[in-house]
Amino acid sequence: MASGSAGTDTGGAGGGSAGAAMCPPGLPSATEIASTPRADQNLELLALRVSGGIIADQAIYDRVERDVGTIRALEPRVGGIQYFPRSDGKSMELTPDAPIYSAMRAGQYRDWDCLNQTYVVSNTQFLDASPPFQSNVLLTLKGIYDIEAVTAQYGALAGVKAEYGGPSGGDGPTICLTRESDLWHYVFDQAGGDCPAGCTEHTYYHFSTTAAGAVASLGEIPQDMASPYTSAEACR
Repeated sequence: MASGSAGTDTGGAGGGSAGAAMCPPGLPSATEIASTPRADQNLELLALRVSGGIIADQAIYDRVERDVGTIRALEPRVGGIQYFPRSDGKSMELTPDAPIYSAMRAGQYRDWDCLNQTYVVSNTQFLDASPPFQSNVLLTLKGIYDIEAVTAQYGALAGVKAEYGGPSGGDGPTICLTRESDLWHYVFDQAGGDCPAGCTEHTYYHFSTTAAGAVASLGEIPQDMASPYTSAEACR
């Protein structure tokens, strides 16, 4: 984050109609945008991780919500464990070149209109800075998105660098999800110990579910056992 004076909050990011040339390919549809955020945004982030798109697939979200609710009801020890996401799915920081920042702040920058309108920017904060520091723009979006992909779209704008927001660091308890066709594996990681450094203690509670909603408790996975269900790919 660049050093500078306090920013200004606004409810949006500039008006004006977007030119079609400024819209990159592959943007979500209005119907997809309207579906997010879901009732449980934490589980939406988990569903998004295995969906493969910019927005979580509705059928995947519905199953994750159903499965996790059933598992929590069956096993009270995992009731408080939530998914620990790599990002919050909705916030990013832009670092524009100075002339572009000035145009953004004055509401005269048009190149981002299509993206802002598509993803429904709910809050824009301008962070002024004096040289040698660069001014920044913080965007908060309406829904839950694959923020890495969205950030790449903003970063493709000429003269704009973009980074996505997320947890401040460290690690914590999480829900791991691996899909094997219709059989899905959930591991609830009751992590502890030195979590600011990445968590040094783990208790892994393993469950599987079927498409019909049947849940099987598969016991605990030892912390020192290499398992595809507790890998970084499954859990983050």
